[in-house]
Amino acid sequence: MSGFITKLKTKCAKLIYRTAAAMLAIKEGIPFRTFEQPSFRRLFTPLNHESDKIVKLHRNQVRDAVLKMGSYAVEATKREIHNHQIAWTTDHWTGQDKATYTTVTAHWIDDKTWMLKSAVLDFKIFEGSTTGERIYEDILVVLQKYQGETEDTIVFDTIGITDTTGNMGKLGKYLRDNGKEHGCCTDHNLHLVAKLAFDREISRDICVLCNGCFV
Repeated sequence: MSGFITKLKTKCAKLIYRTAAAMLAIKEGIPFRTFEQPSFRRLFTPLNHESDKIVKLHRNQVRDAVLKMGSYAVEATKREIHNHQIAWTTDHWTGQDKATYTTVTAHWIDDKTWMLKSAVLDFKIFEGSTTGERIYEDILVVLQKYQGETEDTIVFDTIGITDTTGNMGKLGKYLRDNGKEHGCCTDHNLHLVAKLAFDREISRDICVLCNGCFV
């Protein structure tokens, strides 16, 4: 009986440690391979001479734990934004590794506290060309993912604030053609105004903060 209890305790301890390792990898950006390095495992030996039975993890086990936590986070986010009026923002940029990254963030007002809340819905390397059509299609997939099984999970008559540099006008057109409002980020507006000013293109009595993004 004592042997069974010991095995049970070890199994529970391994589960707790695997969860903690996944949290550490997420919060600190630690590579999964770190947890299978003998030098890392030896850190726990002073605490318990049998610690290797618990901390002996393969990188794939840590990865699977991270993915499982990610699925929990998606479900929790769906519940949190349930039946709220959502405004979303998106951005695309090129990292030092020359890869194009994209993110979509939801914003809403908590109806109990009246506080502004935000949640990252998507963050990944963007595959393919960053045309207005491709960006819109990608955002639509992300939002539909959070719509869930019922239409009232997320309200889609939203305003999208975007920063997509050269494709701002194309994305704006696709948003409007599909019944969405389109706003522009402050940073893009400032760059647009500066470009119009230096190119001496401000020749009409127009709102330069809107015109360049809606052509």
